[in-house]
Amino acid sequence: PFRFDCLETKVENQKQFLKPLKLDELAQAFGTNRSTLSALLNKVKGNFNSYINELRINEVLKDLTENSELRKLNIQEIAENFGFANTKSFTQQFKAQTGLTPSYFIEQLELTELDYKFR
Repeated sequence: PFRFDCLETKVENQKQFLKPLKLDELAQAFGTNRSTLSALLNKVKGNFNSYINELRINEVLKDLTENSELRKLNIQEIAENFGFANTKSFTQQFKAQTGLTPSYFIEQLELTELDYKFR
């Protein structure tokens, strides 16, 4: 039988969400079908896309905060590095989750870091 904790381990801990991920492929990898996996995700995590996008945005927030080198990349490069198909999708998801655009978030991190250096 399918176990959700195995899915969480593979997707979250092994950061499978950072690459393009399809529900069909994930279901097949776990020996279940799309309908079963989708129903389970809807019950436990909301829909598949929302779950994956939330994981990606949380990861990008953490990494941008911790890694100033990552902030030097353009938004398209950051989007691709975190599994988003395009800049528009990334920016929409980022803003929906944080209320900020990625560019503004990065700008604020840089200003905070600069302010901290001059104290």
